[in-house]
Amino acid sequence: MVHRRFFILSVGVFCLGCVVASLNLYTGWFFILSFIFASAIFFFNKKRRGFSLLFFIFSFGCFYPYLYSKVLNRVPEIEKFPIHIIGKVVTYPVDRSGYSNFKIETENIGKVEIFADTRLSISYGNKVSMDCDEGFEKGVLFCRNLIMGKNGCSGILCPFFSARSLITKNLRKSFSPASSALALGLLFGDRSGFTEQFNENLSLSGTTHIVALSGFNITVIVSFIGTLLFFIPYKFRLPAIIAGIFIFIMVVGPSSSVVRAAIMGSLAVIGKNIGRSIDIRGPIAFSAGIMVLWNPAIIVFDAGFILSFSALFGIVFVAPRIKNILSKITDKIGGAVSMIIECVSAQLTAMPAIFLFFGSINCFSFIPNALIIWTIPLVMLLSFISGAGPLIIGSALILPFRIMAEAILSYEIGIINIFAGGF
Repeated sequence: MVHRRFFILSVGVFCLGCVVASLNLYTGWFFILSFIFASAIFFFNKKRRGFSLLFFIFSFGCFYPYLYSKVLNRVPEIEKFPIHIIGKVVTYPVDRSGYSNFKIETENIGKVEIFADTRLSISYGNKVSMDCDEGFEKGVLFCRNLIMGKNGCSGILCPFFSARSLITKNLRKSFSPASSALALGLLFGDRSGFTEQFNENLSLSGTTHIVALSGFNITVIVSFIGTLLFFIPYKFRLPAIIAGIFIFIMVVGPSSSVVRAAIMGSLAVIGKNIGRSIDIRGPIAFSAGIMVLWNPAIIVFDAGFILSFSALFGIVFVAPRIKNILSKITDKIGGAVSMIIECVSAQLTAMPAIFLFFGSINCFSFIPNALIIWTIPLVMLLSFISGAGPLIIGSALILPFRIMAEAILSYEIGIINIFAGGF
């Protein structure tokens, strides 16, 4: 118990140091004073050496963003713009406000992030060439005049990207445009098919998070595989569950939000397998620490990271206390009531971050969330079967799944539009 609390505190003070450094809040003074204070405690108060270690970790947190930018993640220096670059796409392209956003491993300046103004369909592994200007931050380029090489996809993620492309194609062929767009958003976090109006409705209704990949998606995968293999002892189901999580990451694309969710989901599964319940605070701290080590800037500038952990704080710390209060009034709290409590708690703790990043808050967003959230696992499963089924068992046999998925997706779209004032 003591070691767990110390680990959580250590991650907390390290992240606090990264916040100080990222916001440039007298970082040098904080680093020097905390290091001196930690050294003084360590050498002159042996009983408090554990306490001094927290100050050492804080000082390292203040220094780490500098170490990361100068050594671990050096951004290529480009002296003159515009520049012509040639290279290979090394991440899944994502639509960002009409621009294709991806990373490219170039032949002349290393790895850079690209926002390409193009109508071409870019895939992971494609070789491309383009003319680029300086972007909104160092290491990000705005590019045009994109030309694709003749060769197809090449790289370790190509089979997964091909599977995703086929599922996407089948869903767009099977469902109405609005339903297929929402299905792809739920499965892959792909919002490229959303209209400007629907994006606005998601924001106004407070339901944008349903198309943001999170630990919820991992929970659905774990539950589905566990149910499918119910006849096998749990310890033998573990490899299949971990493999399912890995395949999901590869198909969706190993972004920071997906990896974060996968780390937490995998830890929970492993903890259950060894016969004890994991205190969720441990996986939360571990996941946050790994993500901040990977990129310290996300703790201040990544809205997805901040919103995820804000909502998680509500579910883990606020919801149980509300349930305890209600349990004194009523003997039993049903599953639906429990889900609503967790939804409201997540909304409450995420509100400051939502206001900070988006400038507005929907105080009644828990209502559409409560009406939609219970349908998400089922519609994800039905949508996946509708998209992947033709590759395995043929189109005719999955028609009932398509009909059910279309009906649920239409219901969800209707709720979103109603609570956004779309009707």
